[in-house]
Amino acid sequence: MANHVTSVSKEYGDIIVKAEFDRSTGRLRIMKNGVIVAESFPPHSWMTIASAAGGSTWGTSPSERDLIFVLDQHRAQPYAWPKADGDE
Repeated sequence: MANHVTSVSKEYGDIIVKAEFDRSTGRLRIMKNGVIVAESFPPHSWMTIASAAGGSTWGTSPSERDLIFVLDQHRAQPYAWPKADGDE
């Protein structure tokens, strides 16, 4: 079976976060330094992506850019993780 995962990574100070979207299951995972900090399945995963990448026409297959928006939105949440010095 082919791998149907779209993933992106981004650095926030010394923290590396990654978002993975599995198109075959609709699962969305967000990881911080390799540890899963959030995971959702449809319809919640779709709502998360749609709210972060509202102007996108992603349908059921978000682009890497859409997932970057998801990471930025997750990062802005008060429950996310402490901001590193120099983070905006």
